Amino acid sequence: MPLLREHGAETFKMVTISVEVNSDAHNNGLGVVLEASPLMDCTVDEHGLPSYVYNGAGLSRDKKRSAVKFHPGMHGGMLRVEGTGGFGNSGVGFLPESWTGAARKFHTLRLTLGANGENLVRIDGAQEGQSWSNPWKHQLTEGRYTPAVYAWLDMVSINRPLFIGKITMQFHMEQ
Repeated sequence: MPLLREHGAETFKMVTISVEVNSDAHNNGLGVVLEASPLMDCTVDEHGLPSYVYNGAGLSRDKKRSAVKFHPGMHGGMLRVEGTGGFGNSGVGFLPESWTGAARKFHTLRLTLGANGENLVRIDGAQEGQSWSNPWKHQLTEGRYTPAVYAWLDMVSINRPLFIGKITMQFHMEQ
């Protein structure tokens, strides 16, 4: 991996993926799906191709995938991580406002994924001082490859679209 070679490293300790998202679809789950690289822990055939293939359907114990979801504008201010090692709806201590309610501002999901499988989800609301975080465990990187990132809205419609802002990655290297 060129980034690792540039830093004289073989692996990274963790990666933080930040995604700005919002919507006016308050009763639909909104967030990010992370899917481990097919090059991680895979079987390679005689042509050097991995036998693990991305699959667009659902979450299960045998899939290296997590979905981080929340509901902008819906009472309760809940966030959950679906998939292995995740957690159910948890109060974030504030109401993430909808796209219209937040004056067209984004909420930022910061997903710190450890090469050891220990992860942290943090939501920073559209308003100053709105922040909440919670850990979860699921091996989505081993320190060489980053997972695929999908922005997600359950039952998206043309009348209530998903708004996506900046998507960034910050790598944390061993000292």
